[in-house]
Amino acid sequence: MKPNCECMEMTIQRLKEFYPNYTHVYFNDIELLSGGLTNAVTIEMGKKKNYLIVKHAYCPFCGKKYAANKEVKP
Repeated sequence: MKPNCECMEMTIQRLKEFYPNYTHVYFNDIELLSGGLTNAVTIEMGKKKNYLIVKHAYCPFCGKKYAANKEVKP
């Protein structure tokens, strides 16, 4: 699933405008292979912790469904 909207790019551009002295502005939670956003979820049971990665199937900003990999044209 790949983003088929410009929300991440627009957000980064706005942040760069608001913080012009910062050299690197990026999302820490981008899934490297698809470019889609992910979230880490921590589940605690007593002293034991489990971590899950949730891959979004939609843009968390605009709600537009991510395109399947075969739908994205390079």
